[in-house]
Amino acid sequence: ANHDHWSDIVEINSKSGLVGSSRKGAYAGSKFGGIGLTQSFALELVGDGIKVNAGCPGNFLDGPLWSDPDSGLFVQYLREGKVPGATTIDDVRRFYEARVPMGRGCTPADVLEALYYLVAQRYETGQALPVTGGQVMLSGGATRPPGRARRPCPPRRRPEGPACGRPSRPPAGPGAA
Repeated sequence: ANHDHWSDIVEINSKSGLVGSSRKGAYAGSKFGGIGLTQSFALELVGDGIKVNAGCPGNFLDGPLWSDPDSGLFVQYLREGKVPGATTIDDVRRFYEARVPMGRGCTPADVLEALYYLVAQRYETGQALPVTGGQVMLSGGATRPPGRARRPCPPRRRPEGPACGRPSRPPAGPGAA
């Protein structure tokens, strides 16, 4: 797929498409499915010069879902006692802000910047980009035990042994130690 011009499809998903969601299994399942579609369409459409990615925003704490004074989640969670020790809506809000390493909810501007990033990339397709202030962090794939960082194999060397991150093979043959 070597195109001079690329088109983009960007799905607006949710952080719940990247991690499970307690007591919201149907919602999280639909979001996981959306990311599966994004990745499948990315594979199908790349040959036509179309990149397909997803933006996965975190909680819009200033939006009506959370902040509506009559029925927003802050009010509901305060009434239900969902946040231990909370006696005010501000207590509930601070509880949820504290769950985000960057200390605040997602904003529309955060999402727009992420979407611009996805469209600007010329070499990315099938990605699900978290926009969560660090609340959801992607791993680099397979994890390694602490202290066992993989080092690149030097060129023109047989790629085995701990020097390049692969376990050494046991000695072969009789009398091998």
